[in-house]
Amino acid sequence: MLQQDQEPTLPQSFHLDAERSKELRSWMTAAQKPAEAKQLRESFVPSFGKNSFDLQVPKLDPSMARRLKEVRGGEASKAEAKEKALAASQYKILDIAKPLLYLWGSAMTEAATNPTTSDPLLVTAAESALQLWGHAFHNITVQRRENVLRLTDPRFEALLTEPGRFKPRDCGLLFGHTFLKSMVRDASDDQKLKALGQPGGRPSTSSGHHSRSSGSRGSKSDRPGSGFTLRGNFNKRGSKPGSSNRGSSDLHGSENSFYRCTVPKLPRN
Repeated sequence: MLQQDQEPTLPQSFHLDAERSKELRSWMTAAQKPAEAKQLRESFVPSFGKNSFDLQVPKLDPSMARRLKEVRGGEASKAEAKEKALAASQYKILDIAKPLLYLWGSAMTEAATNPTTSDPLLVTAAESALQLWGHAFHNITVQRRENVLRLTDPRFEALLTEPGRFKPRDCGLLFGHTFLKSMVRDASDDQKLKALGQPGGRPSTSSGHHSRSSGSRGSKSDRPGSGFTLRGNFNKRGSKPGSSNRGSSDLHGSENSFYRCTVPKLPRN
């Protein structure tokens, strides 16, 4: 007999006789009658020591439910239908835990009351079944979160892979207060970073770039060229003052406009 402080060796396999195998096969290949399924679901209902915990399917958070309703179109209808289907499957998986919890509690009580005659593997088997059940149950929770967030806030979908975003005490809600609070904080930080400008030091708007460019072009136009400068007062046709075209207007609306042009030097022979 194993000592009380020793861990039992887990069997890699075990044998199930033909009669039980046949009965198990019938359960796997045939649907139960609604009355029988209801009776099984309503049996082995557990109660828990802490009032803060209850065996239930996580409910969609009210704030996320409103955001899902605000989305219009065919994609929203598909997401809502998928959410209902996943939740229905999760309710069925939830029912499996009730008799398993009873077996676990009974095995624990038997091991504590009769440690010399009880089978320690019964406790281990019940715990293993509940751990596998919890894994399947949580997997549907993850699928429901991805389905909703992919439609309402797809840029925050990567946050679902961070375990620290969720707390066990929020298990009654699909996302929970901790996750939603952190998502709102990240959204606020993104807006603040966006107000600083684009990454790489570029300004957030192009107005400053144009103003600097126009100013630099204006300064370059005042630089002297490599040729000589021709100065003089000319009218529209380039004739000197006092000619027959004196009364005509020049290009800038005045009779005697000041022109400055730069003529490149001719190459020497």
